[in-house]
Amino acid sequence: MAKKGAKSGSMHGGWTKRNKIGFMYVSIWIFGFLLFQLYPFICSLVYSFTDYDIFSKPEFVGFANYIKLFTKDKEFWNSLIVTLKYTFILFVQYIIFRLCSAVP
Repeated sequence: MAKKGAKSGSMHGGWTKRNKIGFMYVSIWIFGFLLFQLYPFICSLVYSFTDYDIFSKPEFVGFANYIKLFTKDKEFWNSLIVTLKYTFILFVQYIIFRLCSAVP
Protein backbone atom coordinates (compact mmCIF):
# COMPACT_ATOMS: atom_id res chain seq x y z
CA MET A 1 0.00 0.00 0.00
CA ALA A 2 1.38 3.34 -1.03
CA LYS A 3 1.80 6.12 1.47
CA LYS A 4 -0.54 9.02 1.28
CA GLY A 5 0.80 11.69 -1.08
CA ALA A 6 3.50 9.49 -2.62
CA LYS A 7 3.80 9.48 -6.39
CA SER A 8 4.45 6.35 -8.36
CA GLY A 9 7.90 6.34 -9.97
CA SER A 10 9.37 8.55 -7.30
CA MET A 11 13.09 8.81 -6.60
CA HIS A 12 13.01 6.10 -3.94
CA GLY A 13 14.32 3.06 -5.75
CA GLY A 14 13.87 3.17 -9.48
CA TRP A 15 14.99 4.71 -12.70
CA THR A 16 12.41 7.01 -14.11
CA LYS A 17 12.34 7.87 -17.80
CA ARG A 18 13.59 11.35 -16.99
CA ASN A 19 16.54 9.92 -15.02
CA LYS A 20 17.47 7.61 -17.90
CA ILE A 21 17.42 10.44 -20.43
CA GLY A 22 19.49 12.62 -18.13
CA PHE A 23 22.00 9.83 -17.63
CA MET A 24 22.26 9.34 -21.39
CA TYR A 25 23.18 13.01 -21.86
CA VAL A 26 25.69 12.97 -19.02
CA SER A 27 27.21 9.65 -20.08
CA ILE A 28 28.22 11.14 -23.44
CA TRP A 29 30.18 13.84 -21.62
CA ILE A 30 31.69 11.35 -19.18
CA PHE A 31 32.80 9.08 -22.03
CA GLY A 32 34.38 12.02 -23.87
CA PHE A 33 36.11 13.21 -20.71
CA LEU A 34 37.53 9.78 -19.94
CA LEU A 35 38.67 9.17 -23.50
CA PHE A 36 40.01 12.60 -24.48
CA GLN A 37 41.11 14.13 -21.16
CA LEU A 38 41.75 11.64 -18.39
CA TYR A 39 43.35 8.85 -20.43
CA PRO A 40 45.95 11.11 -22.15
CA PHE A 41 46.70 12.83 -18.83
CA ILE A 42 47.36 9.53 -17.04
CA CYS A 43 49.39 8.16 -19.97
CA SER A 44 51.60 11.24 -20.10
CA LEU A 45 52.09 11.07 -16.34
CA VAL A 46 53.13 7.41 -16.57
CA TYR A 47 55.42 8.09 -19.55
CA SER A 48 57.10 10.95 -17.69
CA PHE A 49 58.52 8.38 -15.26
CA THR A 50 59.93 6.22 -18.06
CA ASP A 51 62.65 6.32 -20.69
CA TYR A 52 60.54 5.76 -23.76
CA ASP A 53 60.85 5.97 -27.50
CA ILE A 54 58.55 4.56 -30.13
CA PHE A 55 60.75 1.61 -31.06
CA SER A 56 61.41 0.10 -27.63
CA LYS A 57 59.49 -0.78 -24.49
CA PRO A 58 59.17 1.92 -21.84
CA GLU A 59 61.82 1.54 -19.14
CA PHE A 60 60.94 2.86 -15.70
CA VAL A 61 63.48 5.46 -14.50
CA GLY A 62 61.57 7.06 -11.61
CA PHE A 63 62.25 10.72 -10.97
CA ALA A 64 65.40 10.78 -13.14
CA ASN A 65 63.61 12.71 -15.90
CA TYR A 66 62.45 15.36 -13.44
CA ILE A 67 65.86 15.62 -11.78
CA LYS A 68 67.42 16.10 -15.20
CA LEU A 69 64.79 18.68 -16.10
CA PHE A 70 65.25 20.81 -12.99
CA THR A 71 69.04 20.53 -12.64
CA LYS A 72 70.64 20.06 -16.05
CA ASP A 73 68.27 21.47 -18.64
CA LYS A 74 68.96 25.20 -19.03
CA GLU A 75 66.26 25.71 -21.66
CA PHE A 76 63.54 24.67 -19.23
CA TRP A 77 64.03 27.66 -16.96
CA ASN A 78 64.21 30.06 -19.89
CA SER A 79 61.04 28.67 -21.45
CA LEU A 80 59.26 28.75 -18.09
CA ILE A 81 60.15 32.42 -17.56
CA VAL A 82 59.10 33.36 -21.10
CA THR A 83 55.80 31.50 -20.70
CA LEU A 84 55.03 33.18 -17.36
CA LYS A 85 55.82 36.63 -18.79
CA TYR A 86 53.68 35.96 -21.84
CA THR A 87 50.79 34.70 -19.70
CA PHE A 88 50.98 37.65 -17.31
CA ILE A 89 51.11 40.25 -20.09
CA LEU A 90 48.21 38.71 -21.99
CA PHE A 91 46.16 38.27 -18.83
CA VAL A 92 46.60 41.93 -17.86
CA GLN A 93 45.72 43.06 -21.39
CA TYR A 94 42.70 40.80 -21.43
CA ILE A 95 41.38 42.14 -18.11
CA ILE A 96 41.97 45.77 -19.12
CA PHE A 97 40.25 45.25 -22.48
CA ARG A 98 37.27 43.52 -20.86
CA LEU A 99 36.89 46.20 -18.21
CA CYS A 100 37.10 48.99 -20.78
CA SER A 101 34.57 47.32 -23.06
CA ALA A 102 32.17 46.77 -20.15
CA VAL A 103 32.04 50.43 -19.18
CA PRO A 104 29.16 52.14 -21.03
